[in-house]
Amino acid sequence: MGSNRRVEAQSEPEDQGARRDVRPMALLWLAILGFGLRWLNVLALADTPLYRVAHGDGLAYLSLAASLREGGVAGLFGPGTVYYQAPLYPHVIAVFQWLFGESLAALRIFQAAIGGVSVWLMGLGTARQFGHRAGVAAAFLLAFFAPSIWLDGLVQKSAPATFLVCAFIALWSYRSTRAVGAMGAVLGLLMLTRGEARLLVLVAGAALVWRAGHGRRGAAAASFACGLAVILAPVLLRNGVLGGDWVLTTSQAGTNFYIGNHAGANGSYTPLVPGRGDARFEASDAKELAEEASGGALTPSGVSSYWLSRALADISESPGRAVRLFGRKGWLALSNSEVADTDDIEHARRDSWVLRLTLPFAVLLGLAVLGLAVATPEERRRGRVFLAMAGAQWAALVAFYVFARYRLPLALFLMPLAGLGAARFQRVRLRPAVTVGAALAAVVLSLLPVYDVKAGTAAALTNEGRALIDAEDFEAAGEAAREALLLAPDFFDAHRLSALSELKRGRTNEALPSLERAHELAPSDWQVRTWLGIAMGEKGELARAFELLRGAAMERPGALPIVSNAVSLAVAVNEPAQAVSLLRHRIAAFPDEPDEPFRLQLAWILSTSRDPALRDGEEALRVLSRLADAPGATDVRAAALAESGKVEEAHRLTTNPEHRATYALGKPWRE
Repeated sequence: MGSNRRVEAQSEPEDQGARRDVRPMALLWLAILGFGLRWLNVLALADTPLYRVAHGDGLAYLSLAASLREGGVAGLFGPGTVYYQAPLYPHVIAVFQWLFGESLAALRIFQAAIGGVSVWLMGLGTARQFGHRAGVAAAFLLAFFAPSIWLDGLVQKSAPATFLVCAFIALWSYRSTRAVGAMGAVLGLLMLTRGEARLLVLVAGAALVWRAGHGRRGAAAASFACGLAVILAPVLLRNGVLGGDWVLTTSQAGTNFYIGNHAGANGSYTPLVPGRGDARFEASDAKELAEEASGGALTPSGVSSYWLSRALADISESPGRAVRLFGRKGWLALSNSEVADTDDIEHARRDSWVLRLTLPFAVLLGLAVLGLAVATPEERRRGRVFLAMAGAQWAALVAFYVFARYRLPLALFLMPLAGLGAARFQRVRLRPAVTVGAALAAVVLSLLPVYDVKAGTAAALTNEGRALIDAEDFEAAGEAAREALLLAPDFFDAHRLSALSELKRGRTNEALPSLERAHELAPSDWQVRTWLGIAMGEKGELARAFELLRGAAMERPGALPIVSNAVSLAVAVNEPAQAVSLLRHRIAAFPDEPDEPFRLQLAWILSTSRDPALRDGEEALRVLSRLADAPGATDVRAAALAESGKVEEAHRLTTNPEHRATYALGKPWRE
């Protein structure tokens, strides 16, 4: 026992100043202030289009939460598929809504309260490491940190992620077996909130084992692993039993790696299919595209592996491009700009005075570097775990891609060091050139332009426009699109929104310029091709209309109006072979569907076409076999019988006098 205590003391001597100088209640006022600022931000944004409705990832989380509530106790496990997105946040929403109702405003205030608790935890953990003044400074920084205030008000998983990171920081200074197990559980929950937290688990686990010292490392590792297992084992079991694939947490890692590293990646998010950058579509698009390329059904982990291999192939084909891309992501991760997702902080600042008065990332980074520069050897030793965790999060961003909400844990792990820098600022006089120079260099690096802020605001305006479209405020949606195009003239989503707002108001001619430009920017987008094709048809340009709709119909055979319009245009431009191709494609894609109009039209062309290469009475009869005695099928079946040589039977069956006269002459009917 005595030997163990001596080893432990050597591995981590007690700091006589820091851990005794902790006043948790003094941090309470900063926690209340942090909650107040977040609440005021929610109130300031309450009437904006993007706050009134759920959108983007938030809509997907709410949808999953609704299915969890409806499922009762069984619903706690979620739908019977492998989790694609991190599942903790939808479960938190489901429990909150079960207790307090479905108000989005109430959910945002709840998250603001979580933010206030996070401020207290940040102050507590920093104070235990570096003393009360540093704890107060760190709590103040988090209370006033603009990205945290903004993200806590969104229907996003940033609020629980912030809480879990701050809980880890608060727990770090405790060394008991229970505390180590609690840290494992907290990081397990963080893995269920942020997929890239796996790297944080590895770093934290190694740091805990190293800190334990000789003779206690096995116990520390076991305690940490037990904490992780308590959280992650049920999810693994659930994925294996209900989803049929033994995935530890989620199955989106390969897809995310491809999104961040494919040949056209730019360091942030780019959707797999243009115009479908939405969590509701990503999983299905990833699966559909992977299975189409692979030629068969894939498990969720198989889909992830497919996209991982695609990304690695792109990297190996152009390693120079990949290195430049990794460098750009590394710089983006340290930039003062908050990279936009479906929401954008600069867009939110237009309506929130709170966000205009708070602290940006550059201040935090400068203070963190200053803290490292002025720290004593003992303080550096205490702070190295936070630096290592920040480095791990930075590496995860470089490996995948950068978003404001993905970058938030990096900022949180820097915050104790920034609190140290603010609290020990008087030490600058000892080495002013080195300390101030390092801090200023970090701030300058952060402020250098690497991200187009206007593009992020344009994306948020486009999302606002979509919300306005759903609210049937088409004029306001058009205004949002025009503003977005002023900021980013070649932004596909903005041109698409502009066209849609005009089409919804019945102004086809006004929609054409944006439709044409959107089609130029993303020729593979089937929906834009469809809108443009219909517009061309209304203008009388039938040949171009058919070419556009034909491609959309071949790509989306399940979209009945598109297939129907394309077939009608094929007939109108005298392309019966194309009509046959389209109809065969639709029927082959959905062989169990009755598809009465399509089957009748295909059978009629096969039976009556003047082109002998198209006629096939036997195929026409097979197509009609699914229709039995459907109305309108009699004369078509008679034509198919006549084409197959059974003219007398066709004569008895038909009710059309003209056809009857032709069959009486022993001839099949020709259209």
